[in-house]
Amino acid sequence: MMKPAKKSLARFLRANRGVAAVEFALIAPVLVTICFGISEMLFRFQVSDQFNRQAYQVADLLTRGSDVQTGGPNDDIHAVLQNANTAIGVGFINNSINLELASIGFEAKKGDPVVLWKRSTNATYKLNPNDVKGFGEKLETLLGVRLTLDANTPYSWFDKDTKLKIEKIVYFRPRVSRLIKINGAEAEQNKNWEVTS
Repeated sequence: MMKPAKKSLARFLRANRGVAAVEFALIAPVLVTICFGISEMLFRFQVSDQFNRQAYQVADLLTRGSDVQTGGPNDDIHAVLQNANTAIGVGFINNSINLELASIGFEAKKGDPVVLWKRSTNATYKLNPNDVKGFGEKLETLLGVRLTLDANTPYSWFDKDTKLKIEKIVYFRPRVSRLIKINGAEAEQNKNWEVTS
C-alpha cells in the first residue's frame, strides 16, 4: 500500500509541466513594470525636447516682426500657439499649452527694466522684468516668452492626478525694429518708459 503512494509522490516531485507557467506568473509583473517605466521615461524626454524647441521657435517667430496682432483673424499669439501644439504632438488628451508674452523696455536714465505690454492665454503672469535686470542697454527692449505645458502621460491612465508639467522662459531681442508693438501700440503700461528715472 505504501508503494503506490511513494510512486505517486515521486512522480509528483519529478513533474515539471507547470514550472514555466509559474515562472512567468512571477516574472510578468516585473517585466510589465519595467516596460511601462521605460515608455513613461521616453515619453517625458520626447515631449520635453519638443517643448523646449517650440519655446525658442515661438520667441523667434514673434521677434521677426515689429507688431504683434491680437484678436481677430490675424491673431499672432493663437497662431504660434497652435503651431507649437501641433509640433509637440503629444497625442494624449487634455494637453494644455499656455503662452505668456511681455515686452520689456530698459529705461533711459537708470536702465531699469519695465513692462511695456503683456499678454497671456491664461490668467497668470509670471514674467518678471527684474529677472532681466542688466540684460540690455538703456532704451533697448526684449520680448519675454513663457511657455507652459500640462500633458497627460501614459501613467495618467492609472493616476488621473499625474501630469507632465513643463515651463520654459526665454528672452529675445527684436530683430526688425527697436521694439515690438502690440496692436500698433508701443506700450500699454509704463508709456513714458523712455524718460522715467
